[in-house]
Amino acid sequence: GGFGGFDDDNDYHEIPSCPPHCHSCSTDDVCDLCHSGYKLMHDGSCMPCPAGCNICDVYGPFKCDVCADRHVLVSPRLHRRCEPCADNCKRCDAAGPGTCDDDQCDWGYVRENKLKLCKPCTNHCGICKNTSSNGCLKCKSFYKLDAGSCKLDATLLVGISVAIVMVMLTYLYIDHWFVSKNQAEARSGFAEPILQAHENFVRGNTSEIIISRTNAEESPRLLPSGVWRGYYTHSGARHDVCEFTLEFTHDGSATGRGVDDVGMYTISGLSNNIGTRLAFTKTYTRQSRNVSGVVSYGNQGHSVEYRGELVTGEGGALGGGFRGDWAIRHEIGNVNGTFHLWPAMEGWQDPETESNAEPQRTFEVESECVVCFERSITTLLHPCGHQVLCMDCANQLRSPRKCPICRSKITRICERSVG
Repeated sequence: GGFGGFDDDNDYHEIPSCPPHCHSCSTDDVCDLCHSGYKLMHDGSCMPCPAGCNICDVYGPFKCDVCADRHVLVSPRLHRRCEPCADNCKRCDAAGPGTCDDDQCDWGYVRENKLKLCKPCTNHCGICKNTSSNGCLKCKSFYKLDAGSCKLDATLLVGISVAIVMVMLTYLYIDHWFVSKNQAEARSGFAEPILQAHENFVRGNTSEIIISRTNAEESPRLLPSGVWRGYYTHSGARHDVCEFTLEFTHDGSATGRGVDDVGMYTISGLSNNIGTRLAFTKTYTRQSRNVSGVVSYGNQGHSVEYRGELVTGEGGALGGGFRGDWAIRHEIGNVNGTFHLWPAMEGWQDPETESNAEPQRTFEVESECVVCFERSITTLLHPCGHQVLCMDCANQLRSPRKCPICRSKITRICERSVG
């Protein structure tokens, strides 16, 4: 067998690094299918089509078969070049380059018949028959049509204003409730049971369903400190992969911080002495900005409990990451979901990838690709050892191929069926 229990001949295959502008290839130097706007040459390279051309397969790289949007084919029997239509025009097949066909102007524009150009309608008009002040046929949002012109819809604005006020009042009420609840929990020592639950989990004293089984005789291992990356699910929706830091100490404590689509947060938790279980609490800084630079409505300064295990416990490989459950617990009801995270610091490499041992690795069905979030993880990346991609997404990696988690260069990709 090959690396990690994979058979070298049957269980993995090399994915070539395609030439520039190549969609798919069979070898590193020869392209099978070029990207749109490029012509596949006899030597397997991709030559760009002329400006404004999408397909140039039949007549060669210097003549066009099919023009791009908002372009028209000129001199089809000789030069076959593509010229742009008039500004704000979608099609000009009949009128020719630099002009526009009838009814093909963009929203808010109308064709001027004499010059066949697209002229803007009057203010706040979306569709018009001419550019006169009373030539409008359909107004833009928040305006109503009155004798061919657009006037502000006062009734609609009043309704919107009332709705905004109601939303703001609701937000203030919920915000006050969360603050009061968090303060009450802090006064009553609510954090202590959570810490005890974390300790029970990492020590194995728990009845919760776990993802993988670990060997109690494994030697102690300190999890790597630095940058980690992962995602979480909520109500069936997957959130983008986010980055944060985790620091681990020999006494089992884990601390960190980061920013996600909710806001800024700190991390405090525990790991077991063999590095196979991790439990922590993520506490958001109330009204802090999220990764997009805005204050999220969902950021109430609340805390989230995370508990997870190595996805591939046998052999102790870290490349499969930690997967488990998260929960926000309140009297009005719990909010929960799942999470998956991996070590991603620069230069990180799964020790199992470098060792001569061949631990048995099993791809879990519920472990989903971090790119498409649809298919199961079926690849092992070398040399970092991360198990994060399905084969379809691995095939689409652009050269130079890099791991989506730790950004290290990929030298080989192993494929294996989901077990």
